[in-house]
Amino acid sequence: MPKKMVDKNADGRITEEEVKEIISLSAGANKLSKIQERAEEYAALIMEELDPDNLGYIERFDMVHAGEDSPLLTSRFC
Repeated sequence: MPKKMVDKNADGRITEEEVKEIISLSAGANKLSKIQERAEEYAALIMEELDPDNLGYIERFDMVHAGEDSPLLTSRFC
């Protein structure tokens, strides 16, 4: 997915709303209606895992390395 679609304002940070939009758009494009319906829930789980300090955003580095040490993400999404 192009960086511009992920990080709408190009500030190097991805908000929960942007994560939700990514999930929803990807699921919609792939006709995965159940995932699309739960995009908000999945976005919250991703933020919980990748933004443990509750900063309200994750950085690109966090997204790239998301599954490496995350039992929650690998068990939920893989």
